[in-house]
Amino acid sequence: MLLSMTGHGEAHRRHNQVSIAVEVRTINSRYFKLSLRTIEPYTSLEPQIEAAVRDRIRRGTLQINLRIDREASAEDFSISDVVLGSYFEQLRTLNKSLKLTEPIRLDGLLMLPGVVVDRATQRRDVESDWPQVQAVLLEALDNLQKMRVDEGRAMESDLAASCQLI
Repeated sequence: MLLSMTGHGEAHRRHNQVSIAVEVRTINSRYFKLSLRTIEPYTSLEPQIEAAVRDRIRRGTLQINLRIDREASAEDFSISDVVLGSYFEQLRTLNKSLKLTEPIRLDGLLMLPGVVVDRATQRRDVESDWPQVQAVLLEALDNLQKMRVDEGRAMESDLAASCQLI
């Protein structure tokens, strides 16, 4: 049976308050090359992802997109008084030296780096997420394999028809 070297497979799953999406694309290549696109800190899962992929795919260039979204809660965010106060004082000093009369707006200060602290990203335990990520990855690889088999059958049929014509 022929297998296509190009293909696409994806899978999505929601577990508790975490949404996981994996998309796998392959193109023909003589060697195995994996490229993983994901957010920090999930890049640390690359060795496990590569091992799972190598169990099923021997060669080709693979692009894997891993997206993980967590539902945020109010407890995940806090305002850093120290950082906010520092920005405010710097702007107040700048306003005085430039003789500006515009008020310093709080909404502008909240957009500055470090003012709002996202504790949810600090609390992520990547290793505990691996079983769910692995399950979605394997499902995406199954979908990729199905597409490669279907495309291989179509190529086989086309080759047989060409041979018949010749």
